[in-house]
Amino acid sequence: MKPLLLVAFLSIQAISFGQLTFEEITAPADFNISAIRKSPIGEYFIQASNDYKSIYTSMDGQEWVKTPLPVSKRLHEIQYFSDGTPLFKPESGVHLVRRNGVWHTMSMDGGWREVEASFIKADTLFVFQDQSFGYSLDKGQTFVTMFTFSESIIDHSAHLFKFDHHFILHHTAGASDNLSIFTNEGERIVSKSLDLSIASFTYHPCGQVLINDYDRYYLIKDDEVIVREGSTQSIIPEFNFSSEFFVEGDHYYFRSEHTIYKSTGCDFTWDILANNDVIGEKDYVWVSPAGDIYLNDNASNVFIVRPAGSGQWEEHRPDIQYPLIHTLNESLKQHQHLLTSNALFHKNTGDPDWIEIDSSGGNNYEIHYSPNGGLYLNRDGEIQYSTDNGISFTTIPLPESELPFFAYGLEVLDDNILLVFGGLYDECFVTVNNGQDWKRFLTPYFSDQPLVKLVDNYLLMAEFYYQAQVTKINIGSGTAETESLGDFQALSVYGGTIMDDGTIYFHVEDLFSGIQTGLYRFRFGEGSTFLGIYDALIYSNALISSGTDVIGIGTGQYHVFNGEEIETYPITGLPQDGRRKYIVASNEHLYVIVDQTKVFRSTKPLSYPQFISGSVYHASNQVCVIDTLDPALKYWQVKVEGEDFMRINTTNSEGHFTFSVPEGNYTISSQPLNTHWDLCDAAYQVAVNESSPNILQDFQAMALSSCADLDVDFSTPLLRRCFDNYYSFRVRNTGPQSTLGTTLTVKLDPFFEFTSATIPYTLIGDSILVFDLGVMAVNDEINFYIFFKLSCDAELGMEHCLTGTLQDENECGESRSTYTECQENIGSYDPNDKRTFNEHGEEAETVDKGEYIYYHIRFQNTGTDTAFNIRVIDPLSPKLDLSTLEMLSASQTYTHFISDGPALVVLFDDILLPDSSTNEPASHGFFKFRVKPLPEYDYETNIPNQARIYFDFNDPILTNEANMIIRQPVGTKDVKDLMAFDVYPNPTNSFLTLTMAEGDFNRISSYEIIDHLGRTITQTSLLNRRAIDVSHLAQGVYNLLLRENQIIVGMRKFVRL
Repeated sequence: MKPLLLVAFLSIQAISFGQLTFEEITAPADFNISAIRKSPIGEYFIQASNDYKSIYTSMDGQEWVKTPLPVSKRLHEIQYFSDGTPLFKPESGVHLVRRNGVWHTMSMDGGWREVEASFIKADTLFVFQDQSFGYSLDKGQTFVTMFTFSESIIDHSAHLFKFDHHFILHHTAGASDNLSIFTNEGERIVSKSLDLSIASFTYHPCGQVLINDYDRYYLIKDDEVIVREGSTQSIIPEFNFSSEFFVEGDHYYFRSEHTIYKSTGCDFTWDILANNDVIGEKDYVWVSPAGDIYLNDNASNVFIVRPAGSGQWEEHRPDIQYPLIHTLNESLKQHQHLLTSNALFHKNTGDPDWIEIDSSGGNNYEIHYSPNGGLYLNRDGEIQYSTDNGISFTTIPLPESELPFFAYGLEVLDDNILLVFGGLYDECFVTVNNGQDWKRFLTPYFSDQPLVKLVDNYLLMAEFYYQAQVTKINIGSGTAETESLGDFQALSVYGGTIMDDGTIYFHVEDLFSGIQTGLYRFRFGEGSTFLGIYDALIYSNALISSGTDVIGIGTGQYHVFNGEEIETYPITGLPQDGRRKYIVASNEHLYVIVDQTKVFRSTKPLSYPQFISGSVYHASNQVCVIDTLDPALKYWQVKVEGEDFMRINTTNSEGHFTFSVPEGNYTISSQPLNTHWDLCDAAYQVAVNESSPNILQDFQAMALSSCADLDVDFSTPLLRRCFDNYYSFRVRNTGPQSTLGTTLTVKLDPFFEFTSATIPYTLIGDSILVFDLGVMAVNDEINFYIFFKLSCDAELGMEHCLTGTLQDENECGESRSTYTECQENIGSYDPNDKRTFNEHGEEAETVDKGEYIYYHIRFQNTGTDTAFNIRVIDPLSPKLDLSTLEMLSASQTYTHFISDGPALVVLFDDILLPDSSTNEPASHGFFKFRVKPLPEYDYETNIPNQARIYFDFNDPILTNEANMIIRQPVGTKDVKDLMAFDVYPNPTNSFLTLTMAEGDFNRISSYEIIDHLGRTITQTSLLNRRAIDVSHLAQGVYNLLLRENQIIVGMRKFVRL
């Protein structure tokens, strides 16, 4: 029961995190037919046009059985054994046979390759597979190979026929069609290139194969085995480009216009089988072995049959439930309309069943609602309007255009405000009175229907795919302006959306022009701004907006862009597989249509229609007046708490915050970022209700100091000898003033052999790095990496320390401007664990009152494939003070939030972490955070903590339980004192002179010289404290190790000339 209990707990927590849950909505009773066949023994075969993975069968046309196919294939031709066993022959790909009610692929050798062409002759199954020709006497269970052709036969698609002594094979190679004829012994006697476009391939029982294109035919007869060719019209006079041609039984059939013709035998003498207007109206025609004529439209729920010997056409509707759903919508009043390939349906949200209100379906249809609940249908160039949910409609007259007009696109912008596009997308028409009057606006030519939004009295139209431009139209004056989204070429847009305030977000991949791939924001008059690379959006299936949120919908997660970072939340209730179409309904519920036949609806809207938003501003000193010259403050924690609702987040890069909330009473609070700030008011009580749906509440922060508060943090997932390693750094200024000129000095461990950094640096000697960070304004943050190799000379388990020190003339005295972290190098270890450090940078299990606990969680992908998303849920002890929680450095970009529980949720979206067998060094990751215990907990209080790490959709991995005890220190462990020293001259050919602090000379008890292969060359006590004779060494590179009582305390590299 433990795993079940864990899942239940996570589900409860995830709801408060923002989990998006879907429930399946019963689809309307409908079906759609792609093809229908009937066997000589009377068995029906039907396939749905949106499900090539299954086939339906019936012996009486009343009771139907759905059977899965082993591969997805469209029904094209079925050939039958004498007992009715079907052989499924698609236009291309593997062939299938049904045995004992189960469909099977076939393989001549029992391997992974499968039969690509087949033909039944006298109950013997002849096949072609990978250059080999053979036969089966047991319906494809076992095969006898007749011959394997020695030359390559390329067969992207193939058709096989069998004469008594020959095989006829049509095979394609790209756009080329080829015909080969082989003897039963394997000799190819004909190899011919064919000139085909849209051809049919038929075998007549009289012994001839006809390959028929719309204007040319190729004919092979069993008794001649030569290829005759000629004009199609010479043997089929009424044949045209759209005619269908097939063989059933002993007859050829073809359709021309509204007439079906039937041959009298093999001599292409034709009689009229049927003539009726309905024949020309339907998409497909087929004749059964018994002579019944079948007609059907693609995706229709009915087929029409004229039984043999009858002149009457009968309509049949299979009792099969598998609709083809095109679109749907839901109004603010919870009315739902859904369109299938056959009809329009309606119901209310709580109703169980759909009601058909219109029998004309199809994909040339749009469903829109206005805010007041009006229903609009754009149907084949006609706009229909209903105020009673589709019981009755009135037609809205379309505007007159100078060009032949078609309503290519309809947008319902508001109550009675509509927009339609003209014939060539270079004009649009707007009505503000539901079609009584239309106003025409000329626009730039749009290659496709643009996104449209009404903002105040302006129309914004954005096209991303070709022109990459935005047009702004003043509805009152008619003036129009157009601005480019940017100098994009070959622009590939993953998604674009227009927000309520007119801000446009779009995500692009530009492969040729050199424009940065990533997320952009466009505001009219300001142009496009690059916001960053967010892989979570690249791999999203759709980019949409709801309220103030930009949302990328993934397979098992959705990603919310908060203006700076991506927050990721889980999606539940959707099937793992299937093609998906996403629709944001008029009432903000998200619908997902899966495989065009199943409907899922989010149990809650994407955004509540109410918001609490605001900013944290820098107020003038002591008087609590907002200083509008300064930007708002980022990184400040803001908390919204109400009944059964709690959410903590930080202000974004512009100092703003927004919470989407249900109606209710809330306390919204913030807290100073450090001791150099105070808040004019730390908390406010707000009520969100129908009369006040959106609350704007700003915070005002006063500066208590005139300085820059600098903070440096860094860490690494692990340290390994003889390997490349890295540290991830983060530097922030969270003080009330800018710095004057900041430098960061990093002291490397002596065993770190520095290689590079991601920002400019100065290397002093081989152990000191200096970074000139320049002027850091309030809120500035700098992130970078340093890379190094950990020397093989380090002993396994040895502790290594790194120290970073920030310096600036305007630095606050209490800044966390110096930080040291020490970690031991490791051999084997648990790759997914949680460690605790104290404020001295040491791994520890105790902390003093009032001190921070530093938590370090690391993870590794030890699976067999790339991990796309990693989610860490860390339930936080109630003994921790959440107001002090601060996120620190990490290996990769992440987002986080604190939910009810409470729990810290950290999301690495689209991290693309390789598995350890593919790229072991890159398979690791980590993140750090720090938090203080609540002050009321006394010494010897234990604070346990354990996190769960989720790799994609796998079960969670539990870290170890990290226990931190609040304990009064009885002494402090000094950070390992690795002495700083140097040697000169370097290179040398005789002596090395040591330089170091005078007190350090007394610590050295011995030294060791190691060559580049790791071999010890010299090991002795340091008799001369300042000089070492190396004249006896061969030329080369060496390492000098200094020891204090057998413990390595320093290392330097030198060269012997």
